Amino acid sequence: MRVLAALLAAAALTAAASLLLFVARGNGSASFPIQSLPVDRARPQGDVFRSPTTEPPTINPFTTRDQVAARYVLPFTHDALVELDPADGSVRPAAAASWSISEDGRAVTYRLRDDLRFADGSPVTRDDLEFTLETSRDPRLAPRSQMAFALADLESAEVVDDRTIRLASGEPRAEPALALGADVRITQRQFFVDATGELPGSEAFFARLPDVVRCGAGTGPYAEQDVVLGSRGWLPGSHLNLVRNPHSWRRTADPEAWNLAGLQLRFVVEEAARLTAARTGEVDWFLSQSGADVEQMLTADRELAARFRLHRYDPRHLGHYFVVWNCRRAPLDDVRVRRALARLFDRPTIAREIFGGLATPAEGYFKPGMAEYPDRPLMPTFDPAQAADELAALGYGGSNEPLRVELLCATEVPILRRIAELASAHCREAGVQLVVRPLEYGSMFAKQAAGDFDAVLWIQQHGPVLDPHDYFALGANDMGYDDEELEATLLAARAAVEPDARIAGYRRFQEILAERQPVTLLVHPQIAVLVDRRFEAATPGPLGLWPETFWVPADRQVVR
Repeated sequence: MRVLAALLAAAALTAAASLLLFVARGNGSASFPIQSLPVDRARPQGDVFRSPTTEPPTINPFTTRDQVAARYVLPFTHDALVELDPADGSVRPAAAASWSISEDGRAVTYRLRDDLRFADGSPVTRDDLEFTLETSRDPRLAPRSQMAFALADLESAEVVDDRTIRLASGEPRAEPALALGADVRITQRQFFVDATGELPGSEAFFARLPDVVRCGAGTGPYAEQDVVLGSRGWLPGSHLNLVRNPHSWRRTADPEAWNLAGLQLRFVVEEAARLTAARTGEVDWFLSQSGADVEQMLTADRELAARFRLHRYDPRHLGHYFVVWNCRRAPLDDVRVRRALARLFDRPTIAREIFGGLATPAEGYFKPGMAEYPDRPLMPTFDPAQAADELAALGYGGSNEPLRVELLCATEVPILRRIAELASAHCREAGVQLVVRPLEYGSMFAKQAAGDFDAVLWIQQHGPVLDPHDYFALGANDMGYDDEELEATLLAARAAVEPDARIAGYRRFQEILAERQPVTLLVHPQIAVLVDRRFEAATPGPLGLWPETFWVPADRQVVR
């Protein structure tokens, strides 16, 4: 993520003037405030990338666990210390200009940029750095975001001076600079003081922090509209606007990047409504969540084909669909029950019929093609008859009461409901009563966090470094699964210096996972997405479609 050259003066004038032009698109559609932008560029600035998404319950960097916030908001509003280059996947500086790694590979010292400022123009201070680290690591913080999990898992995190942070792990990590710094996003202390009305570190502060739903000023290429322009940018039920941050260091680091005037999240839940919005030019990309064949859509709809181009790709963050079992709750605390239930999910049919071939049956937690991926089949095979026999031996089905399992799935992702309904039919064959319960994201997360569930059908995405311990840590995982062998295997693999040892450790972890089934892996999905043709340089890379290089010719800009 980089940006703009020698234009700080013009950018500052832009922020001061706060010139707005609201563009209404269609009946009742969302508007976007356009700032006056520098025009003396090889690639024109302007236009907005409009994304149909679900509405995140919160974008608070300390507490959100929402994938929309994690993928579509925080990476653009709050720089990480280091990041992956979207062009080649290499590690590159972000908020940190440089770093050094200790000889034992356990600690990384990050030197922050001297020109690091928040989107409201205020400088990043030592108080902000200490606030970010201390709040994230405080045991009273709940719920915890990915950043909070990452920092709390470290042995130490300290501010050395006004521009230096030192993070240390309990053991060596593969790619330590990325592993320790990719989830750390510097937050503005004053915003959270004002938002909570409490002193950071106090009991009252942590009691009120989960009620703060905004992210405040960050140092990223974009910012919440409220921060830069002082006008409301998050309209619940409608949209969230991220506007150009004129104080971003990226605008001097790379003059040809981050050309768009902003990003807009439009809260459109139903797939049919999203497709209609794409056809009418209200949104700029379309991704089927029901398994619909988008290539066939283009073939059948000339108008759609004229407006959009199709991209197929498999970004590194896209993980797998899986079932989380509540291992605290009988009879799901019995590995024999979990293994029998795993036989009732027809993974090849899910990949072929529900995903239209845009998925691979999962044998491991890592992604196919990665060195750590299993080199042989591991998962229990689909076999309802065998599942029925195994459950009957445990006293379920036949003349006994059937096993009843409630499966939660998010209403916002229709493909989850289709997977659940297919599994429900196979469960009936085995005498299992699978009760499918669709819930909105917020309600589902709340029940999962409280341990009030039997099973959850979900999709897991990966961070810059795929570290399974982040999800399966002993005493701190969603499924309440405490397995000392699994813990020791993951910690040893994470600490392995030699690649072969790390690969062997992670393969053993996946064998344990398949044997004991605290989660049941289903499929690894791929992506087929339609993107508006007006966006140039919109080519998928290691991070997928990343708007850093997007630009729109002046005569094709829609939102001016």
